[in-house]
Amino acid sequence: MEMNLLKNNLLIIVGSGLAMSLLGIILILVKEQIADYARYLLTIPPIGVASYVFIFNLLKKHNGRVPAFTPFFLPEALTASLLAALFFFLFSIFLGLFIGVFNRY
Repeated sequence: MEMNLLKNNLLIIVGSGLAMSLLGIILILVKEQIADYARYLLTIPPIGVASYVFIFNLLKKHNGRVPAFTPFFLPEALTASLLAALFFFLFSIFLGLFIGVFNRY
């Protein structure tokens, strides 16, 4: 693996870990207020992993030299987010219907 790509990979892993840790600490501090909404927060860790994979692949595609938040980055992130949201929505509907059908029998 190219040294620049390896460095970026390690920075992405560290950044993701720090962000998840900070979010976890915040959630622990406000757990009474968010207890009724915990089911919505369970998707956060997979979204963090998906973000890591997206950024790593974006950097790999451009040899680790794409600065974040350029005009190029925003459409890429928006496209990936919209596709992921659509897939999440459709997959959730499918699973709900699937479980509903099998719970009848």
